[in-house]
Amino acid sequence: AIRERNINTAIYEFLNDNKQLKNMRIDSRLIQPGDIFIAVPGKTTDGRQYIAQAIANGAAAIFYEPAGCVIHDNGKVPCIAVDNLIDLVPELAATYYAHPSQQLNVLGVTGTNGKTSTAHYIAQLLAAVNLKSGVMGTLGNGVYPDLIPSPLTTSDCCTIQHQLQQFVQQGAQYVTMEVSSQGLDQARLMRTQIETGIFTNLSQDHLDYHKDMQDYFAAKCKLFTDFALKHAVINIDDMYGQQLLNLIPPQTTVITYSLSNDAADVYLIGDIVHTPWGSGVLRTNLIGRFNVSNVLAALACCALQGMSLAQILQAAQQLKPVLGRMELITAEDAAAPKVVVDYAHTPDALIKALQTLREYKPNTLYCVFGCGGDRDRKKRPLMMEAVVAHSDQIIITRDNPRTEDAQQIVADMLANTELGPHISIELDRAAAIKQTIAKAKYGDIILIAGKGHEDYQIIGTTVYPFSDQQVAHDTLRHPGRVLREPGSIK
Repeated sequence: AIRERNINTAIYEFLNDNKQLKNMRIDSRLIQPGDIFIAVPGKTTDGRQYIAQAIANGAAAIFYEPAGCVIHDNGKVPCIAVDNLIDLVPELAATYYAHPSQQLNVLGVTGTNGKTSTAHYIAQLLAAVNLKSGVMGTLGNGVYPDLIPSPLTTSDCCTIQHQLQQFVQQGAQYVTMEVSSQGLDQARLMRTQIETGIFTNLSQDHLDYHKDMQDYFAAKCKLFTDFALKHAVINIDDMYGQQLLNLIPPQTTVITYSLSNDAADVYLIGDIVHTPWGSGVLRTNLIGRFNVSNVLAALACCALQGMSLAQILQAAQQLKPVLGRMELITAEDAAAPKVVVDYAHTPDALIKALQTLREYKPNTLYCVFGCGGDRDRKKRPLMMEAVVAHSDQIIITRDNPRTEDAQQIVADMLANTELGPHISIELDRAAAIKQTIAKAKYGDIILIAGKGHEDYQIIGTTVYPFSDQQVAHDTLRHPGRVLREPGSIK
């Protein structure tokens, strides 16, 4: 039975009188016959405008926030007005789905970069000892490795609770969940019991949403201050991680990690990892020191869940790179340049990716990249400066321009940079990739940055199929083929 003191009486009575209802959803587009639609005003859109769409999709009941809104009785689907519904939704969703997080070990990963890789490494390490883990994040939701794409890194609170309930039903013991700053700011995770929080790093991103870096950091901190965590795993190589240490409540056990700082609980000297659970050789097949940092976070998290260090180090040797994260595109021609696809879309991530590739001593290091439209404009010149400082040849192209003019995005990128022979512009992303691969030679490395796992390109309001990996594969296999990006300027 649905009975919580702070759940509106009308909701309680309705749900207990209508036990045939199916899922609770806050997105009208996801409504299926028998579902409940929660209609509340949001940050950018008002869900109450989509009540008719939800009913057309088969909604069996509507709960809505009445303030500033009049809903006329449609005679078919009950519409229940609930004061302050927007504040009740997290509790309502968790209660409706029987508080599934209390039956799982939820491991939340937050940070600007490394969330996806860390979450997937944790799931891979757990799977190595036959522990079933759900995954929720950028690459999708599901029991690892069978993920279904999700539009958000951190889903809305109704979707989160429904997914957690499915994990319980599927016999998962753990959930590794990417936790975004927007998700924390919008209270999407309220009433989710999180056992361990992991902080990877913080650098400039999402300042189209947050007013400044302190506001961005404050949102991230909520994972560690508002959820009564049992454990916190913190990267002290990051200055924000160091600041975070002072904010974590005393009842939370803190494990710090570092690539080199022996003041950390988990740290490296050469390839020897030192931990509270012993020491041993850490070997992986992953590219980049930042990936080693992500592995340290995963190692600490799994050790806290009871895996032995020996088990973890054995499994670490088999870790697989995550789709679109420093992903090497293989070529049949041994004389072809090396091509790497990475999701790097912040100044810090671009620097780290390019520094990593520079360690392989390429003759020429190319970078094909762009900046997203309708997003933080302040980071565009910083991204350009990062690429100029760490690569030899730069090809500026489009990366989900959305409703912004691509030429204006390029102008923003070049605000602090003078054009020269080492910088070219080709807005058609497929052509940019093809031309760069055709130009590069054996011994060169090409980084295609920004989209990573994404299999689409958003131009205007249209989503076109597009994959950096597929274009690179096709070009390496068929150098003479003419490739053009869908929706490109002809």
